[in-house]
Amino acid sequence: SSHRSDEIRIDVYFDGRFFMCPLKYEDETILDLRLPMSKRLLFKEMNDLLLDKTKEDIWKWFYCKLKCNLEEGLTIVENDRDIGKVFEVANLQGALDLYIFLIPQVCLVEYYFKNLDVVFESDEEVTSIYRGHEKAKNDDATTMSFEEIVGWEKKELHSPSYLRS
Repeated sequence: SSHRSDEIRIDVYFDGRFFMCPLKYEDETILDLRLPMSKRLLFKEMNDLLLDKTKEDIWKWFYCKLKCNLEEGLTIVENDRDIGKVFEVANLQGALDLYIFLIPQVCLVEYYFKNLDVVFESDEEVTSIYRGHEKAKNDDATTMSFEEIVGWEKKELHSPSYLRS
């Protein structure tokens, strides 16, 4: 669908699940979210907006980079720096696809690192996020049994980073 030149259109995919080979998101509901181009939300503000609009719990959310398929462009959003990149991409193309994970999926661990940079050792937020992702990566899904994967997903459901509506 078209959008006005003074707005950003964000297609929010939620209530679905990711599948591999190739990476795809299926059985989703799509929310057509439109924001003024001049509007810049902080990470918490965008989380709150997504929680309000989707009426769903949120575990993590990602966007897909410009002109990329999901396998190449899926990028996690976890802080104000990341949401700044989201709005940069959205402003360039006027639209953006955003994917909400309602439950943990261990097969997506590699995407946690895509845009995560520890710039300074004193950057506690990024360092903490990085360590959490490193632990998940070390518990690689390819070496985990089905029971271990189910246990990991259940543990993640109760993690403090799980957003609740």
